[in-house]
Amino acid sequence: GTSLQKAFLRMDEMMCGQRGWRELASLGDNIEKVSGMIEGLI
Repeated sequence: GTSLQKAFLRMDEMMCGQRGWRELASLGDNIEKVSGMIEGLI
């Protein structure tokens, strides 16, 4: 149905769109910060 198509389009937007890339980048930044904190503790 159309809802399934919308879901696929939304996934496609997240994968290809700038918003998805920005979310991935911010996630990567958070991971770097956390690993940096862990390195500082060790």
